[in-house]
Amino acid sequence: MIQITYAVEPGFIVKAPEQKTAGAAGYDLHIPQFTDEFINAFAKMNKKILEQDVPPADKVSYIDKNKVYLAGNSIILPPHSRAIVPSGLRFNIPNRYMLEGANRGSVSSLQGIIHGAHIIDCDYFGMVFMSIINTGVVAKELKEGASLLQVLVREVPPSTLIEVPINDLYKDREQTARGEGALGSTNS
Repeated sequence: MIQITYAVEPGFIVKAPEQKTAGAAGYDLHIPQFTDEFINAFAKMNKKILEQDVPPADKVSYIDKNKVYLAGNSIILPPHSRAIVPSGLRFNIPNRYMLEGANRGSVSSLQGIIHGAHIIDCDYFGMVFMSIINTGVVAKELKEGASLLQVLVREVPPSTLIEVPINDLYKDREQTARGEGALGSTNS
């Protein structure tokens, strides 16, 4: 069994990552309590998003009604917007392993909230941030303490990428039914 340790960032209060059932593949990550440290980290990270998404002449703060903001003990995520949520957690991931972020079925299917960044490398020692996107047409309210996404422990075998001439790329492989068929090519 692989053991991955974690620690809570100073000033954060967050539920421990948890596997909700005996057969669960992932560990759920939760939205931390809205301490000053969480609010400051949330504002800092989401200001970066706004600076990228909004023309410089029209810059807005992280509490603009058309962008993500905090209200009481909830994150309000407007339609078709994204946010970066600090997890309050750091992970000590062994060499040759990674944590892979994955959507929680209920959050993505029922609420239309998906996450963006998927990989947490073993050489990353900082706080983990949860990148989320509201794919819906109405604003979503995400309460502190709610399970937001899950992480899975994945082994990363040693590998090497080697460039070869295009004509040599598949010379040792049998032709497949799909071949060079790209997006949508396997639909019936």
